[in-house]
Amino acid sequence: MGGLAIDIARQTLENNNFRKILFKGQNLRIEIMTLEKGQEVCLEANSIFDKFLRFELGEGIVKIGAIEIYVEEGSGVLIPKNNSYIVNNIGNMALKFSKIYTRPDLNVVN
Repeated sequence: MGGLAIDIARQTLENNNFRKILFKGQNLRIEIMTLEKGQEVCLEANSIFDKFLRFELGEGIVKIGAIEIYVEEGSGVLIPKNNSYIVNNIGNMALKFSKIYTRPDLNVVN
């Protein structure tokens, strides 16, 4: 592949699937996710990868260990390697966000 140009924010807002992989390359992976009202998801143990979460719609809480971070449209959260995390939709609408991380060795089934 010679490159990719996408509007991640638009793709995220238009996504109604729980998880959708936008790009899986040799060294980079981009996913978008939608959590419905009240939905909580425990995301994979992040043993060797740093991850960046960018929130486009809704309100939520990201839990990294004992730390709770309030997120809303425009928020970004860095999940350091060696940390598991939970994303909880606390709002009245869907919570939509993207995840970007390197070394896409995790096999996720859509």
